[in-house]
Amino acid sequence: GAPPRKAQPYLSPSGPLRDRRWFVLRDTALAWYNTDDDHTLQAPPKVMLSMSGYTVRETVEPGPARRSALMLLPRAVLAQPTEAPERAALAPKSWYIRAETDDETQRWLELLTVAIHRADQQQAAGMAGPSRER
Repeated sequence: GAPPRKAQPYLSPSGPLRDRRWFVLRDTALAWYNTDDDHTLQAPPKVMLSMSGYTVRETVEPGPARRSALMLLPRAVLAQPTEAPERAALAPKSWYIRAETDDETQRWLELLTVAIHRADQQQAAGMAGPSRER
């Protein structure tokens, strides 16, 4: 397959430099590293997130820069946004990410959309399972 795509560091609009993270897309999973060095040195990712059950939406980050950003949202949370707080704590996490440039953020939107579609197809095929005809 194609080599993994690596995002530029993400910097939270209101956060300090320590909020930067590195993401690598591997087929249908998004790996999160604290630094580029962690990825380069093949350290295990801090989080490995399956794209199945997620949706990606475009947004614009707040503030005067108005930079393009992405929200990676679990569809289950979108379907039931008023869940009880104790259940919401167990729900999959939402992610807010952006690349160094708007063009790169747009490329990530395309790549994540394909990865989500592929992950959902794989999950549907796995759930169908083998035929049990006799």
